[in-house]
Amino acid sequence: MSWTNTIYGYVQCKNQICIEFSADQLTDYISDESFIMREQSMQLGLHELARERNVWPHSGEVKLRITDAEVLKDSVIAHIVLTQSLLHDSPRGQYMEERMTHERVTLHYFQNKWWITRIEHPESEIFSLRGDLEDDNLAAPSLPFYNYSILKRGFDVYPSRVTYNRARVAEYAEQWWDSYNPSYMKFDVDCTNYVSQCIFAGGAPMNYTGKRDIGWWYVGKNYNQELWSYSWAVANALGHHVPNSKKGLRGRIVSSPKELDIGDMISYDWEGDGRYTHSTIVVAKDSYGMPLVNAHTTNSKHRFWAYRDSYAWTANTRYSLIHIDDMMET
Repeated sequence: MSWTNTIYGYVQCKNQICIEFSADQLTDYISDESFIMREQSMQLGLHELARERNVWPHSGEVKLRITDAEVLKDSVIAHIVLTQSLLHDSPRGQYMEERMTHERVTLHYFQNKWWITRIEHPESEIFSLRGDLEDDNLAAPSLPFYNYSILKRGFDVYPSRVTYNRARVAEYAEQWWDSYNPSYMKFDVDCTNYVSQCIFAGGAPMNYTGKRDIGWWYVGKNYNQELWSYSWAVANALGHHVPNSKKGLRGRIVSSPKELDIGDMISYDWEGDGRYTHSTIVVAKDSYGMPLVNAHTTNSKHRFWAYRDSYAWTANTRYSLIHIDDMMET
């Protein structure tokens, strides 16, 4: 069996795992017992969640693309992209969830076959732009270049009050969930940049201050530097900014996910330490009125809001459920 066959076998297993809630088949391809145990524990939790929701995976498909590989005599490091579609059955019909995952897979040859010995997720919601970026000394110029191709109108021509267009948020989120709008900078950890773009597409007014730690703004490129506020692109900054903002983009924290509407956002604190490291945007509701979200970094479409299927999720995970105001003052 070649190393590519081992990867293809692993990918086929991933498809079955999502349907059967069992990681047993991974033992044919992966030698890392700790990874298999973690995967099995996750599947047990997802099975319980499916039972609670009464929403069950019906069928799935995983497409594999090997983007790069470093091949030595008895080891390989391969970079792969997995595009997964999962059809769910719910009491009110079926819906499709989609996801794009980047993995770095290490293989070694022993016992007369190729084994996967390590799987890493270099682009996932485990990682985030450093929340302490707010403390860096990165001053924006006092006269930045306004990128009108993004803004389409100057900051000074907003009406005094704007209405948040939630349908437009969802439309934008669906259009760009698995790709990147070239009008904006693409971040290695792009989740919050994507959520900000979605919210801005819905008409939320930027609050440009010229200070990276104040306001919510993105003004484009000035020479070779992209200019943006921390709240635009850093999960911790956006999660704290929106419920405390008095101007421009504003919202409030709600107690139940059922209170969220399309166009609202969720901030994720995986360790329960008060620091948000992931952001998503609500684009739909399931049959019980629970949010389905889109996200970047691990690009996701119609993913259940709780993220129990994420490698970043822990028992300490806390959520900030943020309802964006329908009317905002500029």
